Amino acid sequence: MADELRLALETHIKVLDQKSSEIDVLVIGSGTAGITTAIALAEKKLGLKIAILEAGPLTLLSHVASSPLKLNERAVSLLQNQITYKTTWSEKEQSLAPNTTGWAAVGGRTLIWRGNIPRFRPEDFQDWPLTYEEFDPYYSRAEKLLSVGVFVNSEGQKVLMKELKKSGFDFRASSVAIDSSCSENGNLPVGFDSSIARLLRSDYLVTFGESPGISLTSEVEVVSLEKKGERIEAVHVVDQRTETPYTLAPKYIVIAAGGIQSVRLVMASKIEENEDVLGCYINDHLLAHAFFRRHSGVWKDRFHLYSPPTAHNPFHFQLCGPLTKEKMEFHKSNLATLPTRWVGWNEPGDYLECEIFGRSTSDQNKRLILMDDGIGLSSCKVIHPKSQEDLSVLHSMKNGTKKLAAAMDAELLGWTILPVGIPMHDSGGLRMGTDPETSIVKPSGQFWRIPNLSVADASAWPSQGSANPYLTITAWALKQADELERIIT
Repeated sequence: MADELRLALETHIKVLDQKSSEIDVLVIGSGTAGITTAIALAEKKLGLKIAILEAGPLTLLSHVASSPLKLNERAVSLLQNQITYKTTWSEKEQSLAPNTTGWAAVGGRTLIWRGNIPRFRPEDFQDWPLTYEEFDPYYSRAEKLLSVGVFVNSEGQKVLMKELKKSGFDFRASSVAIDSSCSENGNLPVGFDSSIARLLRSDYLVTFGESPGISLTSEVEVVSLEKKGERIEAVHVVDQRTETPYTLAPKYIVIAAGGIQSVRLVMASKIEENEDVLGCYINDHLLAHAFFRRHSGVWKDRFHLYSPPTAHNPFHFQLCGPLTKEKMEFHKSNLATLPTRWVGWNEPGDYLECEIFGRSTSDQNKRLILMDDGIGLSSCKVIHPKSQEDLSVLHSMKNGTKKLAAAMDAELLGWTILPVGIPMHDSGGLRMGTDPETSIVKPSGQFWRIPNLSVADASAWPSQGSANPYLTITAWALKQADELERIIT
């Protein structure tokens, strides 16, 4: 990102350091959790000075698929190399080699994601100290905020849905976070949702100290939180560009670093006493991937379909296509780099892509451990063994996929179970609950034992359903803003 543009959008860490005591709320992380919380809090007009810190650089101002880069494989690949780092997920404690990828950039994972955005089911809240009914208003607000709607609604898709219904498959047009409204009356659709684009479109981005609002500072990593008495009195950070350390003294801190990074920060800071629960109940989805090839003929119309989980089958299907053989081969090799390349494809083909996400059990054995002192994004490891229930779900996922292929008169190709951690839908580790002996944070997201610290991302969740957590994270962040208003005022 050009220095001139960065200067126009960001507040330098030196300014924050000089005016540290004026920071009413410090938000750590700029994904949908952090930015949603900050904007929703600013909208309450409380006169707060809110500062967002991001460890990664400012690289894109919108989702990659809403930019001219959306079909440029080389540029997106190089960009990803600049904003990713290696993490370690393993089913066994002995394996130490980094094997998965994390993200560090302004906007976080909202810069490159597929847009699927269903709700969790009511039964997915069974471990939560909140009910689906309590959460429902925040879901509605989040869906409006993210312009959730149906992106593909072709006649061929409707026909396929009816045919699959006869075989017992309840498919529906996928809900996606893509603004597909008409360009009229001064409205320009914004495309895929991303948190940085929302911040830039808001009225609240300011240079810190000039007025109440939200400031943004990138390439500053939070090293540790220092606790004195019951409160966090100091936040130790490092300017990544110069390796210069600074110490900030905000009044309130919201952790929104994204799943395991929020957990790592709390553990490395040694600020939480409940070590029996801290870092445990880490969760990510079970994920399998496959393609279907039609036995005869081609599919002519675009498909983007979702078949929700059920009580008996805690997994869901996502179908996308059609693809020609050439595009299928390209897509298979570039899933991580260009996951939304399908948006630019609109021609007949005899292949469909199928993703199958399953609910993974949440238990104490699935945990995060620190490597060395825990300082740095890569200095932790997630131990995530598959339970017998997980193995049973994976077996059901494969059988269900075979039945789906038969229902479409198609051949199942390339069934693959992806390694743990690949979905990057991590949750847990800072478990919320109603008992301080068995949880880290309250149902409000506020730490039981640290009154000026809250968590706004999925690390607070006791468990999650099979759905992409983006919508639920955004809804949870909206709830955090309401809770923070109550706590701060």
